[in-house]
Amino acid sequence: MTDTAQIFQFPSAPEAPREKRGPQVEDGYTRIANELFEAVTNSHTCPITLRQMRIVLSVIRKTYGFNKKTDRISDGQLAAATGISRQNVNAAKRELLAMNVLFTDGQKLGVNKAYAEWDFTARPEKDNLKQTRDSVSKAETKSVSKPGSHKRQKDTLSTDVEREAPKTRRQRLDLNAFADQVSIETLQAFADHRRALRSPLTQRALELTVMSATKAAIELGITAEQAIDEAIGAGWKTVRTDWLRNRGADKPVTNPDVPACPHGAILAEWDRHLAAKKGRAPAPVDWEGTRMAGKLEALWAKCWNAKNPSGAVRYDSVESGVQWWSSVFKHLAGSRNFLQSDVTLSNLFNPDTFSLAVNGSLREQGGAVR
Repeated sequence: MTDTAQIFQFPSAPEAPREKRGPQVEDGYTRIANELFEAVTNSHTCPITLRQMRIVLSVIRKTYGFNKKTDRISDGQLAAATGISRQNVNAAKRELLAMNVLFTDGQKLGVNKAYAEWDFTARPEKDNLKQTRDSVSKAETKSVSKPGSHKRQKDTLSTDVEREAPKTRRQRLDLNAFADQVSIETLQAFADHRRALRSPLTQRALELTVMSATKAAIELGITAEQAIDEAIGAGWKTVRTDWLRNRGADKPVTNPDVPACPHGAILAEWDRHLAAKKGRAPAPVDWEGTRMAGKLEALWAKCWNAKNPSGAVRYDSVESGVQWWSSVFKHLAGSRNFLQSDVTLSNLFNPDTFSLAVNGSLREQGGAVR
């Protein structure tokens, strides 16, 4: 008789359920200015197709997501990120480049954050189209229908001018058609302005510009010529009522003795006191014409020769004005309420917000500033 050992299998302790962990900011995030993100996602400021939108958001992820303005991004990378075929990625990217929504710096790609320069009437040049098609693999070309043959492509890519029309025909403008609304001189100046931006006008684009300028004139209490002149001065490719309002075109000059707002000097003082805590100010060229730039101009004029509660004049010269704004930013840099609020340079100059910030009455958010 042999001795045998009996083995008992004890039940193991139940495994504790794992906590489901969703996406966390600590694992990485994409830092983008709210104003630019709102311009991209707004159907009025950025009327692009869903495919083009996916490309723009992917470029933002691959640049701003790595704290870069531009980077080398291949069509294959964009195809992997969006799930769109390389050929369709390439076509959408060329359209966005022609519209100035994207730009290239050598072999690097980035988003043009000066959204006033976006031009949704522009289309890629035909020569570039042929060159890019040749660069796409033949295997992929066979699986894609002929560009423009699909109904949705026709609706998206069609313009008021036939794409096969001679170049000279596309550039001919009939300025006299709108002479009863805007002077020939102003229309010619705008046409020259667009040509200087390498985005020549078509007859349809000119018609839309005049319509927008007329609409803005009615809403803002100015003339259509003033609206177009403002667009030329701001370097815009079109006329928009909201852009003109943000620029202050609807505000009559009530005090011609107030000098122009020294935006660059004031932004430099912001950087000196608050860049490390609230982020750096944008470059002057990106700041000009924005909504907050118009708000700052209004506050600059409002505080000119105005008196503090003590009776002292805030400022009556450009030099004393810059010093006063510097003292304001220095005060805010020491304000716990301001530092813990979600107020940044993108919304500080709203009148109510500015007053609360200076008086230390902002509500603490209890978290990081976004």
